[in-house]
Amino acid sequence: LEMLNITKGKQCMDNGNQFPNQTTIAISIAKLALERGVTLKELAEILNLSYSGVSRWTRGETFPTPEVIDKLQDYFKVPIAQLLGEITSLESAF
Repeated sequence: LEMLNITKGKQCMDNGNQFPNQTTIAISIAKLALERGVTLKELAEILNLSYSGVSRWTRGETFPTPEVIDKLQDYFKVPIAQLLGEITSLESAF
C-alpha cells in the first residue's frame, strides 16, 4: 500500500524541546487514512494540498505544518495526541 511506504524518521529538537518523530507521525497519518478508506491522493485533494506533500509526511521526510495538522485533526476527528502518534486510539486516552 502506498500509505504504508514509510522510511525511518528522525527526532527533532528545538530549544531543548523534543517533538514526536517523523516516523510516528507518518504511521499515524497513514493508519488514519487507511481506516478512513482514503488514498493519499484523495486525502491531498480533500485537504486541498499537493499529493507530493502528503506523500512526504507518510514517508517520514517532512512534518505537516501546524495549519495542516489542524486540517488533519478536523478531517479525521481525532485528538491531536492521536494524530501525532502519542496515543493510538481514543480508548488509550482514558
